[in-house]
Amino acid sequence: MNVSIQDLSAHVIASYEASARTLGIPLDEFLRAQLIKNAPEPSAVLMSPDEWDKALDECFDSFPAT
Repeated sequence: MNVSIQDLSAHVIASYEASARTLGIPLDEFLRAQLIKNAPEPSAVLMSPDEWDKALDECFDSFPAT
């Protein structure tokens, strides 16, 4: 699955940009670090598409609120 930052609302992008600026790192580096930090633990059991969807929603919901 590919996700483009343009798929996010402007206020979410602005929040991520501000967070990256605060840390003194480029936006792409900040987003990569957040995705790695918030990645779900590997599961020994294969997940259904619905379970993947739920896990990804939980991961994306863990980003800072704006």
